[in-house]
Amino acid sequence: MALTVETYFNINEKTELLQSFYAEHGGCALFIVPSGLDKEALLALVCGETAYFGARPQVMTTGDLYKELSRLSGARLRVIDPPDHNLIIKYLLERFFAEAAARGLSLAGGVYHKGFVSVLGDNIKDMLNEEASPARLREALFGEEEPAADAPEALLLELYEKYLDYLAEYGLADAAQIATLARQSLLCAEAASWLCEKHVLFAGFLSFTGAQLKLARAIADICHTTMLQPETGLDDFHDGIKQLGAPYLARPKWRLPTALFSASGAHLEFEALARELALWADGGGVFAPLCADAVDYGDIGVMAQPHRMALLEYALGRYNIPYNAQARGTVGETLLGELPAALWGAFRSGWDHYHTKLLLANPLLFARADSTTPLAPEGVFPDNFEAWHDVLRGDEKKNLRAARKLCEGFERGGTPVELLSLWLAFIEKSGAAARCADAAGRLPQLDGCVKDIFYAVYELKKKIKNLSDEAKEIGPAARVPLRGAEAAAFITDWGATATLPISAPQRRSVTLYAGAPPILASHRFWIMTDVDYNTWPGTMRESLLMRGANKAKFNAAEAERAKAGVFDDLSGGVSHLPEPREEREQKEAVFRRLTATAREGLIIARSLTDMKKDPVGESQFVQSMVTYADAAKNTVKKEADRSWPEALCVNYPSDCALPDGGSPWFPEAEVVCSPFSRGEQSRPPVGAAPPREKPVVRISDLDLWRSCPYLYWCTAKLRLESPRLSLYDPRRAGVLFHRIWEECLTKRAAGERILIQSYAAANWERFKEELYPELAREPRLARYELMLRRQMTAMAAFEDEIEERAVCAGRSGVETELRLDDYEIDGVLFRAAADRVDYYGGDAVVLDYKLGKAENHVSELQIPAYCKILKETSGVAIKGVGWLGHRDTSIKGYFDDGYGDIYGCPNTGRKQTVSERIEEAGVAMAQMAEAVKNGCFVPNYDPKDKRCQRCGFFVMCRKREDARFTEALEDGSDDE
Repeated sequence: MALTVETYFNINEKTELLQSFYAEHGGCALFIVPSGLDKEALLALVCGETAYFGARPQVMTTGDLYKELSRLSGARLRVIDPPDHNLIIKYLLERFFAEAAARGLSLAGGVYHKGFVSVLGDNIKDMLNEEASPARLREALFGEEEPAADAPEALLLELYEKYLDYLAEYGLADAAQIATLARQSLLCAEAASWLCEKHVLFAGFLSFTGAQLKLARAIADICHTTMLQPETGLDDFHDGIKQLGAPYLARPKWRLPTALFSASGAHLEFEALARELALWADGGGVFAPLCADAVDYGDIGVMAQPHRMALLEYALGRYNIPYNAQARGTVGETLLGELPAALWGAFRSGWDHYHTKLLLANPLLFARADSTTPLAPEGVFPDNFEAWHDVLRGDEKKNLRAARKLCEGFERGGTPVELLSLWLAFIEKSGAAARCADAAGRLPQLDGCVKDIFYAVYELKKKIKNLSDEAKEIGPAARVPLRGAEAAAFITDWGATATLPISAPQRRSVTLYAGAPPILASHRFWIMTDVDYNTWPGTMRESLLMRGANKAKFNAAEAERAKAGVFDDLSGGVSHLPEPREEREQKEAVFRRLTATAREGLIIARSLTDMKKDPVGESQFVQSMVTYADAAKNTVKKEADRSWPEALCVNYPSDCALPDGGSPWFPEAEVVCSPFSRGEQSRPPVGAAPPREKPVVRISDLDLWRSCPYLYWCTAKLRLESPRLSLYDPRRAGVLFHRIWEECLTKRAAGERILIQSYAAANWERFKEELYPELAREPRLARYELMLRRQMTAMAAFEDEIEERAVCAGRSGVETELRLDDYEIDGVLFRAAADRVDYYGGDAVVLDYKLGKAENHVSELQIPAYCKILKETSGVAIKGVGWLGHRDTSIKGYFDDGYGDIYGCPNTGRKQTVSERIEEAGVAMAQMAEAVKNGCFVPNYDPKDKRCQRCGFFVMCRKREDARFTEALEDGSDDE
């Protein structure tokens, strides 16, 4: 049959081909992808981004293909789980050790180490992937000679044979054998006939293992086959194209702009990336040159090392960047995964203070949901079980007893299924999952933790069921008793291999990948973090059991077999074990394929130092790939048609960790670093030369200046702010309310007969989306949204009552957000905008909206100062000054006779009149003008003033050095 090979750089280049392939062949089209995570990506390419209602295309992995072929051939073997693989290896090793002891064979000490199970298992999988049979390995490496029994390769071959014999005896198969089994299934006429009707398309395979290559050739011999092979630009790399013996036809061309991003520290790398992504989404930042149009968070994908994901998520969360983590975590990474080792450690230590304290830190068993009281009182250091039992209370005491009982069960030992059942019973009786859910009720950010815990319990139950199911029996390896530390380690090892589900991708949010993304993943902009010499290529060690020289010896023997045309039925061809040099080439090819995840721009980020602060060099893969802007850096000739040109180079030194006052500032995430020196900041201004231009003062700062001139100088002049700690932003809520009342009153003034309450309620969603959209999008703001809506409804009803009385009283007009004329006092200009002015002929009432209670603002002079300016510049008579409070739907103020009744404030109980308040404001404005003009801002140390108590500039103003303030502290007042 025909074999067609086409190449690409980014899979999106083949969208049209994929769609036409499916349109032409329909139900006969069969797409084969490298992993299950690639299925949705391919379906999206075949079906497009729009809604698709046709027949679902057949997209399979090699494993899916084997399931279908084995169903038709009727010779399906059960593929074991990773934990079962380790159980079998462990079982075979223990029997081998017993045999070696009986023969008097001395083995290297390393083989008895716990980690040797993984080393041996990985080597066996490598040989299964390449279909290197034990017989051919033995012949190539040792010929007719009998190897020393304790030689590493001899040990490997003996255990490899035992592993294959075990699988064959119990009708099992390793996951690494799937490609081999699928090819063998094609020997069945029914399976071959089914495949013969198909048109097969392989997508995403950079290169093939020996077993995969033989399967691909077998499929190509039966049916029409198309190979979409990714290109890397490495002409010497033995990729899938060369493996298939196909020529490089119509090679793809690419020119991918690349940004090199580095930071001086490991943590600063992620902080700086998060900051620049937030700026980029706003149209600025250092990455803006990568594209001309706006960037949406959904355009961006980020790859991080699994152990750095928490740090990356923390950085993105601080800058309020939405993200979805496409990370296939394991049960071992949850709070449950830490428990077995912690429990056993406390038990084996005799419940000493240190190990038991570590155990108590796990919130699933011992965190108190209803109290902040510590589990053990201060100064008490229990050092045995009875002492701990005496200081704990309630459920904690019960769980400690259950923990001891569980560890005693570990010590007695049991089969894997018995130990897992014991562990499940302990989790359920201790209420671990319920505790986690209770904590999430108070901290919504723990929702993901709750899901992981419940799914971990689900996986545990499924594993117990599989081990107990006779149809899924894996032989005597599942019945070997484990005791003590081995029992606890078995549960920990199971957790390290039991995977958790991946969350569904989300639009308009950054996609994070823990490690490499799916092969067919594609993003407009792609960020690779921690790309340095330690990770790419990193440390590459040859196998302890199959050294590079012996791999080369085996490969040479296989090459001779190929020349002689000597093949056997088992393999269908020759095998090849990757040598160290080839493994490095493979890793570089994988690195380049990962860069092809980007469609329009690539960002390569790294830290200049590691976690120990030692310098880290640039990745050799980047050096050989990127076409640097500085030609002197290029050590290898680059092809213009297939290149990664350096678009920009950004370095974040340590002194860029804080904004310097001249760059954008994120109040919720950063502490601003003022451009002024410490000396200038620390000393209050006590005088300055007359300004060349007239200073401008906002009336809204008048009460701030009255409270503390130095605080006014820091916030209004230096533009320093204390970061807002709450997610809720009161200032935006205030703007939202102002906009609602402005539109409602403007429409009424224009003659529209509307009820404010009805209009505001009907348009609430629109107002919210325009001015504070986070209220709808951020679940943690839901309670604030409900609060604001209730306050709006109550205030709107209150305003409808005022409107009815004002119209009856002959109100002639209303102005909202009225910008007043500039008002000059002693060479200082005062500017202001009043929230609302109601006119009654030549009289006026000035009102202001407040988020809090109106009562809290009656002593302020901001609104009387508005009245002063309005009276002096417009000549109107001020008949009332009022504050409307949203928190308690109230109005307080000062009104002349008759006007208080209109606004529902007939008897204010105030000793001052409206005129007196206006005159008081005029005096305060004159004093402020003199201070501003002369540059005199002396701190007003007042420990009874809330603003002074909560002020974040106490180090700068040195209030604690002032005798008055010190005396107040000694009397019992405190500022923090």
